[in-house]
Amino acid sequence: MAKYIGLAIKPYNDLEVTADGNLRLVTDAEAIGQHTRQRISFFKGEWFLDLDVGLDWFGKVLGGSSARIPVMEAMVKEAIFATPGVTDIVEISLRHDRASRGAIVTRCEVETEFNS
Repeated sequence: MAKYIGLAIKPYNDLEVTADGNLRLVTDAEAIGQHTRQRISFFKGEWFLDLDVGLDWFGKVLGGSSARIPVMEAMVKEAIFATPGVTDIVEISLRHDRASRGAIVTRCEVETEFNS
């Protein structure tokens, strides 16, 4: 039995459906990856049952300059390391989008307890 199970999510946050119309499930390392991506995409205040859950993208990063990249990197790394099953961050790349005054995580590779 898999320790980690989740719904498969496509790159643009759509649920993935199999050819026979069922939702596709992911397990173990893939489920940890999905969970990590969801954590760093989740905005603080987005969940009505607990407004403190999520990353404070609006308060600390978005709308600012590229000088906020270290703050963004620290927030993202903290969320990644808090994800159950993650053991290390192999690579993370972030950039500031000057035109939209936004921030983008361009690459994130983590090690999980299944990388042994």
